[in-house]
Amino acid sequence: MTYVADKDCQVALKASIKKRKENSFSICVVDNCEQLFQKNVPTIGKCCGTHYARWHKANKTINENFYKPIKRHPDRAKYTIKELKAGCTSPHPFYKNKKCGKKIEARYKCSAHYKDPNYKLTPYKWEWHTLLSDEEKVSFYLDLDNGWVVEEDHGSATPCLIWTGCRTVSKGGSPYGKCAGKKAFHRFVYFTLNPKSEDGVVHHKCHQTLCGNPEHLIVEKNVSDNAYEGHILAKALDKIVLLEKEIDNLRRGSNASSIR
Repeated sequence: MTYVADKDCQVALKASIKKRKENSFSICVVDNCEQLFQKNVPTIGKCCGTHYARWHKANKTINENFYKPIKRHPDRAKYTIKELKAGCTSPHPFYKNKKCGKKIEARYKCSAHYKDPNYKLTPYKWEWHTLLSDEEKVSFYLDLDNGWVVEEDHGSATPCLIWTGCRTVSKGGSPYGKCAGKKAFHRFVYFTLNPKSEDGVVHHKCHQTLCGNPEHLIVEKNVSDNAYEGHILAKALDKIVLLEKEIDNLRRGSNASSIR
């Protein structure tokens, strides 16, 4: 379930990024710089962050150090404004058939793809909660190629998708998966794919509490999970067996003492 605050933050973030891309692409006014401006120096106008830092460090005056050459990567001076607007040309770390589009650092790549050409988005990176919606997170989790679930056959018509990530144990001792900010994996999958469904206990038809296959999940109001009930019943039966063994031992001990 996506909260309204999260949606508002995502919309505001996308709007600010779009506005920044539209308005902030201009070349530094200092000769032979060719860097995008970041700040406004009142004496000369728009300039890059390095020249602004030099101006600010010199008590907001322009001295000899201001015009010294800036050491940058040799590829930085080759790009046109059109190429800078297009951004990184590497494949997007999550979306297929789409370019990355982040700010170019070197060789037409962003800093992440420049350091690692095979850079991919994972749930442990900060972009996870800002770039992807809950629907995209579910599709990412349920994709077998990403390694977060594995197929197991437990007698159902379709195989179970067993969670392999972080887990927690309920009060009854049943294991459950945790994902997307410490949410229960099966509940996160069900209520993301069924946002209009009423809140209640998400029941596993397959009786596998780590399963996240949407076909195996159903919500029932004020009804406990069958897997949980089965677990409690199994524990009760084990206790009964132990008590019966203790009773037998006591009876044998009393019979032996009476014979003596």
